Amino acid sequence: GYGRIEILTKPGTDKWHGQGFGLFNDSALNSRNPFVSTEPGYHREFMDGSIGGPLSKKASIFIDGGRRDMAGDSVVSAVILGSSLQQTPFSQAVPSPNTNTNLSTRVDYALTSSNTLTARYQFFDANSKNNGIGQFALATQGYSTQLTENNIGITDSQVLSARAVNEIRLMYTHDINNQLPVSLDPTLQVQGAFTGGGNPLGKVLDTQNHAEIHDLTSISSGKHYITFGGRLRDTNEWNSTTGNFNGTFTFNSLAAYQSAKTELAACQGAGQSGCSASGASQFSLTAGNPAAAVDWVDVGLYAEDQWRVRSNISLNLGLRY
Repeated sequence: GYGRIEILTKPGTDKWHGQGFGLFNDSALNSRNPFVSTEPGYHREFMDGSIGGPLSKKASIFIDGGRRDMAGDSVVSAVILGSSLQQTPFSQAVPSPNTNTNLSTRVDYALTSSNTLTARYQFFDANSKNNGIGQFALATQGYSTQLTENNIGITDSQVLSARAVNEIRLMYTHDINNQLPVSLDPTLQVQGAFTGGGNPLGKVLDTQNHAEIHDLTSISSGKHYITFGGRLRDTNEWNSTTGNFNGTFTFNSLAAYQSAKTELAACQGAGQSGCSASGASQFSLTAGNPAAAVDWVDVGLYAEDQWRVRSNISLNLGLRY
């Protein structure tokens, strides 16, 4: 409501500067989890830093990077069947490492005294292992995830006159987001006791590409501040999901599962072939084509007038398609 100020700093005029920090925490500094008798070591390490300054009288660069290393534990506290098929309390601490890495850099270059070109690159990578484990979920329920993102952006800012500015922006992003289970065996869910076998979430593979271009023009004229421009975007994505393709057996209680295992063991002990056992209350299975792809393109145009009718009244008028 009080106007608008556009500030474009000149590349190559700043001084070199930077900063950094680190953080560390180890399991030796903390108390043990009360639900496990033996707990693997864990730690957290954070590191981050940045540096920037002039490359020449017309160019500047800025770099920022960081890493997070978080090696924790997932604690299992369940009841399973022992080697003699007796109900046995079970506890376990499973390492669950998690790392994040990010890097970004930016270069500004003054093509002319009124035209500045900016290029950016950003990289992000996140990895985690043994997700989905804990409480009743055994170690075979674990799955790993990987997210990788690459982003490139270019901006050309041009001061057309004392009252007009034009800006062109281009961006491209490539994302990969995958999820991989430890086991592809059928899921075995025994209510109130444990969940074993493979994770029902299955394997998830996802790749996305996104590109867009913007053109923005701003003009200040008296009591009017006019902006207009357009945008073109294209997004394509490929995804494959095999959730519950491995199948899920559900038992209402550990006693029902114990009875089924005893029946199966007796059949196999008698030397019979093709042994089977009953007792599961439900079995579910998903089937079909797990893959899908889509491509989406859109175009947008707009114009806006921020009109200061009086000192205490502003009126914004705009059109968007």
